[in-house]
Amino acid sequence: MTDEKPVGEVVAASTRELTAEVSRHALPPAFGSLVRIVDQGSRTTTYALVYQVQMGSIEPNRRATAYGLSFDELMREQPQLFELLRTEFQALVIGYREASSPLRQTLPPRPPTLHAFVYGCDAADYDALGDRLDYLRTVVFHPGAPTDDLLIATLRSGYEARSGDPRFLVTAGQALSRLLPGDHHRLEAILRRVTS
Repeated sequence: MTDEKPVGEVVAASTRELTAEVSRHALPPAFGSLVRIVDQGSRTTTYALVYQVQMGSIEPNRRATAYGLSFDELMREQPQLFELLRTEFQALVIGYREASSPLRQTLPPRPPTLHAFVYGCDAADYDALGDRLDYLRTVVFHPGAPTDDLLIATLRSGYEARSGDPRFLVTAGQALSRLLPGDHHRLEAILRRVTS
C-alpha cells in the first residue's frame, strides 16, 4: 500500500466527525463510502463514513459563476478557474484502530490530526468491521446526517465489498431491526433500496 494515493486531507476534526479537502485532481469519495484516516504520529487509524460532499469557491464569500461552457471548454479557455475551487467532504467517525489492535466500533479517544491523509477503503477494511455492524447505531442517531440515505449507501457499499453476499443483508436487517423497533415500513424501505 505504499503507492496508495490519498483522496483527501483533514482540515477540521472532532472525535465525532471530520472535514477533509479532496486532493487536487482526485475524485471525492462517494456518499456513504468508508474512508480511513491514517495518523502517523499516534499510529491510529480512524474509520469514517462520508455523509456530505460539497464543491465551491475557495473564498468563503464568493460563489462560482456560470460560464455556459462545457468542462473541456472551461479547461481550455479558463484553466485558472479551477485553482479557485475546492471540494470538501464530511465524514462521520464510526471506529478506530490503534497500532495493531483490533478495530473498535466506537469513537476514538482523540480526533484525527489536522493534515492527516484520508484514504479510500477496500474489501479488507470492510472485513475488519466484521459482521456486528455496531457502527449503524452511530449512523441512526447522528443529528444532521441524512440517516436513511446514509444507511442505504453504506450498506450498499458493504454489500458490494462482500461480493453481494446475501448473509450481509440478513445481518444488516437484524442489526437495524434492533435500532428501529416497531418501524417495519422504514426498515423494509431501507433494505429494499440497498439492492435496487
